[in-house]
Amino acid sequence: MGMAASQARYLGLTARKTNVEYEGQQINQARVALANQSADAFNQYYSLEAPTPPSSENYKTTSYVYTDGGKQYTIESYTLNNNPEDPNFPYVVTISYSDYRYEAAKNIQNGAQIKSNNDTTSIYDDVGNHYPYVIMTSGGLKNLKEVTLQSKLVDNIPDSDINKNVLDSLNNDDNISYDPNKQIWVGITPDNNPKIDAYGTGEENKYLFTYDTSKGGYVASTVTDAEGNTHPLITYNQDTDAFELLNQYKASPSASDTDKIAIQTIKDKYGLTDEVFYSYEQGENTMYISQSDLNAYMSQPYSAVNKLNTYFASNIEYTRKENVNAQITFDPTGSYPTQILIDDGSLNGSVYELSAVTEQDDVAYNEAMKDYEYQCMVYQQTIEEINAKTEMIQQQDKMLELKLRQLDTEQEALQTEMESVKKVIDKNIESTFKTFQ
Repeated sequence: MGMAASQARYLGLTARKTNVEYEGQQINQARVALANQSADAFNQYYSLEAPTPPSSENYKTTSYVYTDGGKQYTIESYTLNNNPEDPNFPYVVTISYSDYRYEAAKNIQNGAQIKSNNDTTSIYDDVGNHYPYVIMTSGGLKNLKEVTLQSKLVDNIPDSDINKNVLDSLNNDDNISYDPNKQIWVGITPDNNPKIDAYGTGEENKYLFTYDTSKGGYVASTVTDAEGNTHPLITYNQDTDAFELLNQYKASPSASDTDKIAIQTIKDKYGLTDEVFYSYEQGENTMYISQSDLNAYMSQPYSAVNKLNTYFASNIEYTRKENVNAQITFDPTGSYPTQILIDDGSLNGSVYELSAVTEQDDVAYNEAMKDYEYQCMVYQQTIEEINAKTEMIQQQDKMLELKLRQLDTEQEALQTEMESVKKVIDKNIESTFKTFQ
């Protein structure tokens, strides 16, 4: 190899060696970066905290209760009153108990089907309730019951054809008489017991006689007036030796106590002034229709009817709270109350023994358990992500390490070749410049 060629080869090897060293430095820097990433992953793993399952004990509460009249009262809190009106009751105690209140709601029905009740057997019942309309519901055809909030005068009862015929028949029947001693009607049987129009409705709606087991015979059926007094439908007039029917009485409103509360709740909420409503049963609710809404509905042709307001009111349970003045007696250690004396307006107040009741909030505990399970999933997913990241870093580092070994081998080969070329160059120099030595 000539000198020029040797020098060129040497320079090429030197450049290649320099490049290999540079590549090695780059690989070392990359491995340092991977080491930093691995350290970050380790620190992230080290800082993770495993989720702790909720303890049911943390969702238990102990409250102190007493009972009065079958109702349970719970002490919510108590504080000392700095200026009590009566020193015998130094505490202000907040108590809670379950109570009920009616709440009204409105249901708008589209395309409701209502028509007059033409069935004479169902338009009145045996106690005078009036069912003037029928309504088609999801549960089938149902009678609409008239519910009035006002008393009404039932007058001229015997004037109906039904009552006149019954009265004439009784007065002309020698087999029927009244026994004043036994106070029963003789000659009445289930077969000849007539029905009369007892409510001024023009319908046969009440049997005239009722069998009394204590007297062993039939007595006159009665109606109850608005004041709660009862009146017999038939009496015997000794002066005229004739039977007489009740002429008039003030009939009680057909609205029951439940109806009254429900309707008043509806009227208050929706600003209604009607005194007459119509009701029917739908599921567990009694539905009401105001007379004004029904009249407006019935005055239109069916094709023009679109919506009908129906109402219902439910007796809803809720928790009621009150503040009372009281005296509280604690256990000997002062840890918990054992007795309460409440200022109820009486001379000495009312004293009650307190009982501890422990309750677990299952809803809150279940929610906490769901959150714990979610946190476990997040924790496990985070660990898997860290492990995957670490494994990838290790694979990348192994590849860089292998590459570095290859460069190291190449550098040794270059160094060896450079030394060989350098010897050739040295010989060329010696043979050229040391010829005469």
